[in-house]
Amino acid sequence: HRRDCLRLSAAGLLAGTFLSAKAWPLAAAERGEKPARIGFVGVGPRGAGLLECLVNNVPNVAIPALCDLRPERVQRGIDIVTKTGRPAPVGYCKGEHEYRTMFERDDLDAILVATGVQKLAPIAIDAMKAGKHAAAEVTGAYTLDDCWKLVEEKERSGKHYMLLEQCCYDDLNLAILGMIRRGVFGEPYYGE
Repeated sequence: HRRDCLRLSAAGLLAGTFLSAKAWPLAAAERGEKPARIGFVGVGPRGAGLLECLVNNVPNVAIPALCDLRPERVQRGIDIVTKTGRPAPVGYCKGEHEYRTMFERDDLDAILVATGVQKLAPIAIDAMKAGKHAAAEVTGAYTLDDCWKLVEEKERSGKHYMLLEQCCYDDLNLAILGMIRRGVFGEPYYGE
């Protein structure tokens, strides 16, 4: 199914593309190198889905730690990881800024942020400040100021930042794209 294929591709991109060749690419497993070590901030419905997709479809990935405001979500994330035979990640859930404690770990290469929209950019910025690569769910930023802060921190830190967008690959969107390319609608001059 195309959607499953795209989800697998997104999982691969998640674990590999936003991590540079110097930061444990997925092909490292074939060379006997360390796995990509990814921490999660936000293990609600979207974060848990991304976590599940990642650990079930990408063999050379480790999840050393995860964080959420709700202990039951942290436990659900731990369960998702351990069902695959991987070691249980350390859970962080003692408060709104507990993720910063998690970022102090030296066994994390990257952080995936899947929280509420108002917190995506500040947490991704804190991750890059802590020396970690960052990926955030859409929208990525809540304000224009957040956008500039993301750009500035990415440039200052030299870390990778990835916006996790997949809706442009939904069946309907791809079908419409195909129709546009075949000229079904004539020459497009505006789209939304």
